[in-house]
Amino acid sequence: MSGEWQRSLTCQLSFKLDNFIWGKRPVGYHFTNLVLHFIDALLATAVLKELLKQATAYLNSFQLTVIPIVFLLLFLISPIHSEPLCYILARDALVVSFFCLGTVLLLLRSGFKNKFLILCSLVSFTFSLFSYEISWAMPALVLAITLFYWRIKILSFKKAILIALLYLAVFASWFLLKIGYMDRFVISDYKDDEFLKIDLLTVIKNSMVLLFRNFIPPYRQLSGFLTGCGIFMTVAVIAFIRLYRINKRVFFLALLLLLLTLLGFLAAAIIGIDSHDSESERYIYFSSCFAIMLLSVLLTGAIRNKQVLISAIFLITIYYCAVLFKTIGHYDNAGRFSKKYIAAVNEGTRGNKTVFVIDLPSQYHGALLFRAQSRFNANTLNSVTTLNEYMRYLYGRDSTHFVALSSKEVTVLPQAIKIYNKPLDSLSFYYPSQKFNFTADSVTTEKMEKFPFSKPHTVIIALKDERLFVFK
Repeated sequence: MSGEWQRSLTCQLSFKLDNFIWGKRPVGYHFTNLVLHFIDALLATAVLKELLKQATAYLNSFQLTVIPIVFLLLFLISPIHSEPLCYILARDALVVSFFCLGTVLLLLRSGFKNKFLILCSLVSFTFSLFSYEISWAMPALVLAITLFYWRIKILSFKKAILIALLYLAVFASWFLLKIGYMDRFVISDYKDDEFLKIDLLTVIKNSMVLLFRNFIPPYRQLSGFLTGCGIFMTVAVIAFIRLYRINKRVFFLALLLLLLTLLGFLAAAIIGIDSHDSESERYIYFSSCFAIMLLSVLLTGAIRNKQVLISAIFLITIYYCAVLFKTIGHYDNAGRFSKKYIAAVNEGTRGNKTVFVIDLPSQYHGALLFRAQSRFNANTLNSVTTLNEYMRYLYGRDSTHFVALSSKEVTVLPQAIKIYNKPLDSLSFYYPSQKFNFTADSVTTEKMEKFPFSKPHTVIIALKDERLFVFK
């Protein structure tokens, strides 16, 4: 049961629908991702308009018109969305955001009074829990919203707490069902065994990195990323101070959006996701909805001169577009390389029952090449990999193929792949770090897992630059 229900059920169903419509044509799956992204943008715009209703008396007609337009534009072209847009399997972020945004929108549209809309909001929240772990922070997010409405004297404190408790009760019921009948406390693919050991400083560090990644595209060098963070933080603080002096109601709305941004990726920060390359973007897609709302409010609220405001939006738009299309190019090149690599592996491994793959690069400039797990290098506990699944598809599920990842990233993709056939016993000469005992009938990993090993029916694949070594 856990294999079907533990996570991403709604996303799996969307893939099944895609498969029914598009078959094995990847362009259809990408089209679905684009449609979901556009729908999420419209839902988030509707949420922003609901929140802006509480500041109608404090913003002029130009600001009320421009803020949603600026948000919609920046959200659609934001380069921090490159992974969910370019990587089909990152659809989880798009799907969970759809249900989470629906949860918030229905709650706001209910006026905290319409019981039917509140019920629909709770149903949407339930669907989000079957989508991705990002949804786990929704009760806290709802609490932040209801307390804001209490602060501006629309809700009583008691009702604000009671509404939030409804969402907490749904989460608690679902979580008990999860650990009791589904997957026995399998949280995610990352650091489940360390979940209860994570310290506060680590959570703070992860949160700071992910917060800035909601606004700043990935950099090749850490120094560039830190410089971008410093510049952004300085400008944001100035904007907050200016907004406080000009309009306190809008200032508190901006604070709410900042808090919602933090809560939007809280689940990812707790389980240890702190990457600042594009591989982390599925974890911040939902939080980026509120982050870009915040950016739109800060820009429009703090910059009073229309010409200066339009110029600032224009420059950000150009920058976002340039980085987005550059990242799309990385994914396009990575896809072309993966296709060549798989074709070469297919040719080199045909007729062998057991295949080990070493020095398999996992990404190119943040664009994932293979969802490869490393049994030898202790990367994840998940046995499902893109390459492994493909090889099982080629050779049948009775065959045994194992993938070992020992190279994190490739910086230059080879234009062509040349195959070099070598005897199995020469592996240690070309790759001395690899420890294979060819006299045994099994291979034992660092995790003490044993893989069947039969020398006449085994092939080991290794990539070095443009050379693909096939050890038989």
